[in-house]
Amino acid sequence: MEVISKLKNIKRIALVGNSPTLLEYPRGQYIDSFDAVVRMNNYSICPELVDYTGDKTNIYAFTFHNACQWEYRTSDLNICVVNPTGLKNHNYKHVDNLTILNKTETEWNNEFGTQPTTGARILSFLSKFEFDEMYLTGFSYENKNYSHYYNTEKVKNQTGHNLNLELKWLQENRKPYMEFDEHIKNKLR
Repeated sequence: MEVISKLKNIKRIALVGNSPTLLEYPRGQYIDSFDAVVRMNNYSICPELVDYTGDKTNIYAFTFHNACQWEYRTSDLNICVVNPTGLKNHNYKHVDNLTILNKTETEWNNEFGTQPTTGARILSFLSKFEFDEMYLTGFSYENKNYSHYYNTEKVKNQTGHNLNLELKWLQENRKPYMEFDEHIKNKLR
């Protein structure tokens, strides 16, 4: 798998979520200093927020559900975290550098005890690698009215996701090379 060889060459990686907690501290330059930056689903690079979010993206993790709602984003590596049966209705042949994680919903549910978010799925996949450093930022682990840093539209609760179980998974599967923003550190205490 080409993705394996690409990921093995990365020493420092940042996983950037879309939560409004990303705007708590200006860490854009720090995020962009990593060898690879992973962003998810319908992320947005807003010029006025770059001091907080950074603007580098090397790896795009997504579900085709989200990619169909938004334009495809292309990067050095595109990883679809949806189960293979979910692909039958989507035309994904035009996505360059695409890797599909072939894990069924049952396997994901068994691992997390719930239907995991895209962020949890890509974190699970990436945690199989031994990086020198992995930085997680922009994950609230809370169900709030606003789920994205780039807009203030109220969103309904993320159906099927249990963020408390995802936080528990992180506590149990934490690696020594993982580093967290202040919000996540407080949640892990």
